[in-house]
Amino acid sequence: MLFWFFIRLILMEWGVPLLVKVLGYYSGLVEDLPLAGLSRKKKRAFHRLVSGFTRAHARGDRLRFMTLTTAVDSSGGWSFRLLRRHFQTLRKRIKRHFHFEVKYWSIRTNEGNGVLHIVFKGGFIPQKWLSDAWNSIHGAKIVDIRALKGSPKKLASYLIANYLCKQSYERLSWSWSWVFRGFVGLWHRYFSSWYRSDAAACLLAWNRFVSRYEVPKTARFGSLLGG
Repeated sequence: MLFWFFIRLILMEWGVPLLVKVLGYYSGLVEDLPLAGLSRKKKRAFHRLVSGFTRAHARGDRLRFMTLTTAVDSSGGWSFRLLRRHFQTLRKRIKRHFHFEVKYWSIRTNEGNGVLHIVFKGGFIPQKWLSDAWNSIHGAKIVDIRALKGSPKKLASYLIANYLCKQSYERLSWSWSWVFRGFVGLWHRYFSSWYRSDAAACLLAWNRFVSRYEVPKTARFGSLLGG
């Protein structure tokens, strides 16, 4: 089902010549901006980030940037697993209070005691409310939240320059709904090899695909990956 959707999309947008070319490749995924000097780990983070930006931009979703600090130093023992659990508790509290799901991409950087930087699709959250909620869950009051505006390219450039190039990060995560469940597997299966051979055409096709694809409500993770 997914394969034929992809074929139809190529035929509608670019015609038979590109379809013939695509069928000559097997796997792949995109990176939309110059990434010279970034490690492979940071390039993966960039790809996950810009794919979500592209889908959000195409669908008119509001994007926001949230920063959450940690309460104690690393020697005190805030494990990433516990920090992640506290963030998931915060997401549930936001959903109960504001009635929307936080669809996110996040990294934990090594600033200070460790900081979570989260890009998410969702509505307005007052900073005072967020500070009080995070303090009650995790014991830290210092937070920041702001709207993100601009094209996917501009947003990704800003975040990469400030949070990927200047610092190292320890953990990367994202929710299934940041793009859609199984999108990384699809990138590796249908796009990555093509990207190495013809990056411009591959990125164009990937961005169109990410923007338009609708996951069937009955689809399971395995079916998206063909297994």
